[in-house]
Amino acid sequence: MQINTLSYIVSAFLFWFGVRLSNPIIAYILKQCTKYEPKNIKTDPGMVIGVFERFIVITLVLLGEFSSIGWILAVKALASYQFREKEVSSEYVLVGTLASLSIALLTGLLIRAILL
Repeated sequence: MQINTLSYIVSAFLFWFGVRLSNPIIAYILKQCTKYEPKNIKTDPGMVIGVFERFIVITLVLLGEFSSIGWILAVKALASYQFREKEVSSEYVLVGTLASLSIALLTGLLIRAILL
């Protein structure tokens, strides 16, 4: 199957959406499910970590390295356990991680379907 320019443009937009534009969606989910609300979406450390996490997960999905995503979850779980703060609850971290991971997986699978 030949990949045309439109497929590349749509894939690039989806990658950008999955990495960067999904922050307001995740902030909305966190606001609905937890009591914690990030003060600033652009500078909240959890949101910044989420951007990097989604970038890595989408890239791993595109490369077909699904098993490596488990390592990301393990490292994040270990880090959140060791460096937990008093004002951020474990439910906030869990809901944010699962929402971020879900968006990244769906975005990566959608881009894979378009390009393959």
